[in-house]
Amino acid sequence: MWKVVILMAALMPVSADVLADDASQGDVLVKAKCISCHGQERLLQLTRRSPEADRAVRLDRHLKGHFAPGAEDRTRIVAWLVKATTD
Repeated sequence: MWKVVILMAALMPVSADVLADDASQGDVLVKAKCISCHGQERLLQLTRRSPEADRAVRLDRHLKGHFAPGAEDRTRIVAWLVKATTD
């Protein structure tokens, strides 16, 4: 649990502009790499299973093993999924 707290604290200073840029770039990646197998609605349903508070951490951990396009692309995919599923 403390690892999650440290990670969240480290991510806090990241500006909204950077996250928005990651999310917009993630859109292309999600369409090319994720939706072809999962479909958009199913992908969003799967993403919403994780609580909002730790969704990004869980997605990052999952994508490393499920589909690891590299840290930068993974960050963009996670940003898009979090933005698309924020209630």
